[in-house]
Amino acid sequence: MINAAEKPNRLVDIAQIAGVSRTAVAKVLFNSGGKHVRIAPETSERVRQIAKDLNYQPNVAARQLKGKRSQLIGVIIDSCAPSVSFSRLSKMEMEASRRGYRFMVGQSHDDIKHITAYARDFASYGVDGVICISHEYPEMGDQIAAMFSRFKNVVFVDKPMANSEHLSYVQIDYSEGVRLLVEYLASKSHKNIGTILGSLEIPNFKSQYDGYVKTLRMCGLDLQDELVAFFKFHEVLPPQEVLDACVAKMCSRSVDAILAMDDMWAIKIIKSLKKIGKRVPDDVAVVGFGNSEYATIYEPAITTVDEDLPELSKLVVEMLVNMIEGKSIPTEMRQICLSPKLIVRDSA
Repeated sequence: MINAAEKPNRLVDIAQIAGVSRTAVAKVLFNSGGKHVRIAPETSERVRQIAKDLNYQPNVAARQLKGKRSQLIGVIIDSCAPSVSFSRLSKMEMEASRRGYRFMVGQSHDDIKHITAYARDFASYGVDGVICISHEYPEMGDQIAAMFSRFKNVVFVDKPMANSEHLSYVQIDYSEGVRLLVEYLASKSHKNIGTILGSLEIPNFKSQYDGYVKTLRMCGLDLQDELVAFFKFHEVLPPQEVLDACVAKMCSRSVDAILAMDDMWAIKIIKSLKKIGKRVPDDVAVVGFGNSEYATIYEPAITTVDEDLPELSKLVVEMLVNMIEGKSIPTEMRQICLSPKLIVRDSA
């Protein structure tokens, strides 16, 4: 083990210890030098281990002065986002790391001052690009989209709440996901299908609701207003007693299936049903959205739709890295909408 305290924190020191050139070290740590610099896998591993032992920290300011990239990606995410958003973040970080980039993450909920401060931090650290996961606020969506659009390279996760004609994003087809769920429930002879969603001011929830209404009609079922409930955006997970009352009211109207906005809400809805003696799925079927890890470990396991998390995360990072590296991206590949797939389990 190398004593980091006894060694300067420089590329040349890593090169001397590894017995390679400074250019080779830069290639391993920063992916610089283009295709002409080739490093054997065992050499790359040795260089990374030496850098770790030395606690090497790159001088970002110096690299920028030399016209080099910082290899930093700024990410802003809502601190109260559903669990699937943090799963996306994890997958994207792994994909970015594989490509030689590191994440600088800012978390904030419904606070434009904090989000603005993070944007300034990203700029001061010279991030090469930004991934924006926190932008679905009805009162400030345009402002947030405009703020991060000032960065040269930015990709949004989900369509921004702004004029998105020239913005780059990757999202799931939420309406299609709900169509799959409602069609499945209808095929199981459910007639009174309810839904509990977030505010229609949020585009994703509006898409889910539109898919719900459209598919009910396609299946020859009635839209029953008393079987539809919405919660304000700040109520990411409402108190259980509030949800209990909502579910009890639906049951009084003979609901036989409930579609939740995501898997965690589906679990809370099932808890509400159990409190009033309703069996899932025998009395009331419940479906979620997102195919989170919770969907498989809860009892009963949640029927849901899978958004192909690895593919979404890969596409976000790939699009941003291509921007950073100056590669041409066709217009049709700057706004991507992925189709989810139905996952049938025990709750419906």
